[in-house]
Amino acid sequence: MNLFGKGEQGRFIHAIQMTLREAFAYTKVYLLSTDGASDVKNMILIDRDKPIDYSVRQIAGFKERILWSKGKMN
Repeated sequence: MNLFGKGEQGRFIHAIQMTLREAFAYTKVYLLSTDGASDVKNMILIDRDKPIDYSVRQIAGFKERILWSKGKMN
C-alpha cells in the first residue's frame, strides 16, 4: 500500500498500520527520505501472512522504519 502522511507523527497512518496488523502476520513500513521531520512523506506499507522478502533495488530510496510497536506510537 502506498500512502502519504507525516510518518512518525501521523495518526491516520498509525490507524491504517494497526488495522493491517490485525489482518496480517508480517508488516513492514518504508519511508522515502525528506529533509524535515514534519514533512509529508511517501510511505510503503507491506503486509502479508508470510515473511516479507525483498531486494533493496526494488525499493530504491526508501528506508525501513519501525514507526509503532505493540499498538502504541513511539
